[in-house]
Amino acid sequence: MKQKNIQKTNSAQEQNFAIPKQNVMWILIGLGIMVLGYIFMIGGGSKDPNVFSPAIFSFTRMVISPILILGGIVVVIVAIMLGDWIYNPDYIVFDGETLRNVSL
Repeated sequence: MKQKNIQKTNSAQEQNFAIPKQNVMWILIGLGIMVLGYIFMIGGGSKDPNVFSPAIFSFTRMVISPILILGGIVVVIVAIMLGDWIYNPDYIVFDGETLRNVSL
């Protein structure tokens, strides 16, 4: 009876996630930027509902907060769409007409 060499491998090394670690970091940064934008939008109301408070139209709530939220969305989309090739320049080759992937 032959004995087979069975090697235990680390399951984390075998898993190939669709999004690399660097991109997950950028996704989390983008989510943090969006949360910061929503935090800047908080407040501005008055305690009495019959009294109008012009604080709801402040520059932070009307300009900075939407820019932060849209910027965070862009960061998340770019982080999802960019693959591992951005961190490995040898992975993409331009042959004069098209970009193509090269298996390493």
